[in-house]
Amino acid sequence: MKMTQCQIGKIGLIDNDIIMVDIESGMEIGIEHIYEFRNVAVDLVDEQRKLYSIVSYGAYSIPTKEAREFCGREEVNNNHILARAVVVHGLGQMIIAKHTIKQRKSSVPTRIFTDTKKAKKWVKELRSKNNDYQLISNYS
Repeated sequence: MKMTQCQIGKIGLIDNDIIMVDIESGMEIGIEHIYEFRNVAVDLVDEQRKLYSIVSYGAYSIPTKEAREFCGREEVNNNHILARAVVVHGLGQMIIAKHTIKQRKSSVPTRIFTDTKKAKKWVKELRSKNNDYQLISNYS
């Protein structure tokens, strides 16, 4: 997997349909960083492709209040995301992640993890189920 370096972390693709954002430790995540990650993501994939998302927050990294509110607004959410996995490394991050997810009010399956491997496993299992469903519906 090739990762592209951004101001506060890296972003890349796993298996052409899982977007992985890896934020460095101790970073304050602002709206400008969210836009940077989105712009790089657009360069990595076709805008019409459906993707799975994994965002791994480095230890002690937190979004600003403005960034949390920005992400919580439904109109900001990308309708090309099939599932979201959020990886946190502390209680503070867990509380913020739960609050932001509740504000988002999205029908996209979203789970919080404390381990990146478990997040990847969950996303790949969902992808496998979705692919099986697609195969069945294509033959109906």
